[in-house]
Amino acid sequence: KMNWNKVALENKQFVEDILIGKKYHKVKLGCISTYNCRCGIASYTKHLFEFIPDKIFLFTPISEKSNNNIMDNHQIIPSWSIDSEEDDFSFLIDKIKSINITSLVIQFNFSFFNFDRFSNLIMLLSQCGVDIILIMHSTRAPENNKFKNLTKLIYCLKYCDRILSINNGSVKEINL
Repeated sequence: KMNWNKVALENKQFVEDILIGKKYHKVKLGCISTYNCRCGIASYTKHLFEFIPDKIFLFTPISEKSNNNIMDNHQIIPSWSIDSEEDDFSFLIDKIKSINITSLVIQFNFSFFNFDRFSNLIMLLSQCGVDIILIMHSTRAPENNKFKNLTKLIYCLKYCDRILSINNGSVKEINL
């Protein structure tokens, strides 16, 4: 005979046997983005993480100045140079590894990254076991710049765990 007590005990047993028995790893979330500047992507990043109570590690351009490296439970770590041919991202990678970031959101814009260096960054982080979520704010390459073409990134994009686009027009331009 079924009664509320029996159903509650069966549900409790289900949770204990099935759900609690699984081992989940704690996520340590990081994000590569602009943050302390007047920029649409910086604003987007602020809103994206606005209601996440856990600490988020924000890896920002070195050129961005911040009076306080902890804002709203987010730690700001200036650690990369915008569109630099010299920056091999070794400082950024060291920071990500030392903090033990498990998942990394990368805000992508053509002007943010040197594509050769960015490809290496994606592959190295993937090899370190970091889950990579790439948010593409644009997929339309700037005209007259042969170095800023998505075809240069196709190989490395396969190392991303998720690729998100902020609009449908961008999705149609990519064919992975």
